[in-house]
Amino acid sequence: MVVINGLKRSDVAGISVSQYLSDEGYDRNIVAVECDGGIISKQEYDHKKILDGEIIEIVSFAGGG
Repeated sequence: MVVINGLKRSDVAGISVSQYLSDEGYDRNIVAVECDGGIISKQEYDHKKILDGEIIEIVSFAGGG
């Protein structure tokens, strides 16, 4: 079981962060991904596999004024 943004997911373990973001419609250029309290660099998205038991938070950036 993986927890992403507070929701339990059993179908994402083993896929890359990049694939998850793509599957869920995120623009990887405007999000930050945190895994178990540490930020994942954008360069790692293609190689970092989501592992069972991880807690992931995805934050989108929004401009404004």
